[in-house]
Amino acid sequence: MTSQQYLNYISYFMGGGSSDPIDSDYQAVLNKATTEGYSLPSASQQTLQNTLVTDLKSSGVWDKLDLLFVFANNGSEEFSLIDWKNPNGTTGTAYSDISWTSNSGFTGDGVADYIDTNHVAGTTGSQFTANAASMGVFSLTDYSSGAGNDYPISSDSSTQRIRFFGTSSGGNRFLTAASFSGNISLTQGLMGIQKTQSQTLQPLVGDGTLGTEQGGLSDVSPTTNSVKILRYSASYGEGTIKLAWVGNKFTSTEWSDYSDAVDTYMNAI
Repeated sequence: MTSQQYLNYISYFMGGGSSDPIDSDYQAVLNKATTEGYSLPSASQQTLQNTLVTDLKSSGVWDKLDLLFVFANNGSEEFSLIDWKNPNGTTGTAYSDISWTSNSGFTGDGVADYIDTNHVAGTTGSQFTANAASMGVFSLTDYSSGAGNDYPISSDSSTQRIRFFGTSSGGNRFLTAASFSGNISLTQGLMGIQKTQSQTLQPLVGDGTLGTEQGGLSDVSPTTNSVKILRYSASYGEGTIKLAWVGNKFTSTEWSDYSDAVDTYMNAI
């Protein structure tokens, strides 16, 4: 048993067993941070994060993720850059002195700030595939009006960028050669886009519902560029991002459960 595990179990028993035992996958995240000398989140927040992991597992969402960054925590910026799905693999890299705020996450300046996850979707992990895939973020930014530099997540290629808009704009080219042009109606919260089958994209809406699918889009293969947050090519975003993921497509129930689990965590920190 590591020293961190010992402290977790002591905390558990001293509290009368009021918190759940530490999940092994979440423990791996804590172990990585301890080994690297990163500041850990508080004990109470570790309990919340452990619950987030177990909730995602019970809903089936955890197994569909290839990458999960929880930028919003009260530990440290370095802790934020651990991939919870692969804590002993490649970590994220913060560029251009991007601002990190405890319990809020990273905020871009719209000029040069961004996060490189160093994760190649479709290569680093097995859930993201050409015709069953998703990407997204938890954002504090209102994307319903469609500002010019809103690129919360991309792979630095026009075939995998996600540029959120609330009205038809041609902003999203996710594994297709043509843009998704439906109404996404995104304000704040957990949001993204998924490819449900060949030539078909669907918005993942912040209220936990699935948007209208759009078919007839030309397929393309996953790009070999790494996934980036708040950057697309030479464009940078100004939003505040609290979480990011890459993975497979979700059913309506899985997406609703995912949104509920993340909202529960974000509202509690």
